[in-house]
Amino acid sequence: MRSKFYLLLLNRLFFTLLPGLILLLISLKTRLKEPVWNEWKKDDFLLPIVLGLLLWGIIEIRGITRYLRKRKQKFQDYTLQPVPEPTPLSERFSLLNNKVLSSPADLSIINRDLHISLYINRKEQLIEVQKSTGAEKISFSDIRYMVLEYVHEDVYTLRGFFTRGRYDKTFWQNTFSVVLKSGQVVPLFHDRLKQHKKDELQHELTSGSYIHVGERGIKLLSFITGKAYMIIDYSNP
Repeated sequence: MRSKFYLLLLNRLFFTLLPGLILLLISLKTRLKEPVWNEWKKDDFLLPIVLGLLLWGIIEIRGITRYLRKRKQKFQDYTLQPVPEPTPLSERFSLLNNKVLSSPADLSIINRDLHISLYINRKEQLIEVQKSTGAEKISFSDIRYMVLEYVHEDVYTLRGFFTRGRYDKTFWQNTFSVVLKSGQVVPLFHDRLKQHKKDELQHELTSGSYIHVGERGIKLLSFITGKAYMIIDYSNP
């Protein structure tokens, strides 16, 4: 999740501070070329735009850095939820764009590309996380607790920049991780949903929260591994 916040930070820099700095350089260049009494005729209109973009960028960046501070604080002073009571589950169900296949012996998470991103062997008490470099195996005995991180944010796009935000994107993401006894945070998988802000379903989608989908997933992982869990909701100040 931390890498996602850094990408959001770059997104805000590119679409707010960078245009503001470019316009500021254009303004300064114009002022250096023109006589003092003609300055206001050439670029005076740029000043409120530049100040607006810079202020907007600072506000947006402070919002993202607040996420990072909250994340650091939560992992330092964490409060855990107990392992939930067993609940009946269907053999197949969805977590946003992931499919879950569950049985008494194992559990598999299948992503949108129909690849297994996570496999849990209940008998051997082993988690296999599929990565680009290969499978990483984690024993239940090495886990301190489970973590769910939920964020709901907008991503600015070039198309959205020229359409007053209609083609910007909004995304909802649940990230599931384990914290090992060594203190290392290991991401297991994430659920993500994206929509253009212009879409007809936007009002319906943004009227609720998808954290309940993540809660279902983290409770399942907590029950299977026998480990307590923590939920960090970044959409809730």
